[in-house]
Amino acid sequence: MFYNNFKRICKEKGHTVSEVIRSIGMPRSTVTYWRQGKLPTLNTIYRLAEALGVKPSDLVPDSKETEETA
Repeated sequence: MFYNNFKRICKEKGHTVSEVIRSIGMPRSTVTYWRQGKLPTLNTIYRLAEALGVKPSDLVPDSKETEETA
């Protein structure tokens, strides 16, 4: 799930989810949708990746991985 990857990467980079969300100018309430399994827009994924210093693909879960863990 996107949110789990995002949260894990934030922690690895020493940031909280709220800090990263705030740094790109998004409302914290947006995270609620991600927790429910919705994906952010491609533009948002790129902005989050840039803020965290990772590749956008690092944030998006692999579909095979998601199926195996479900």
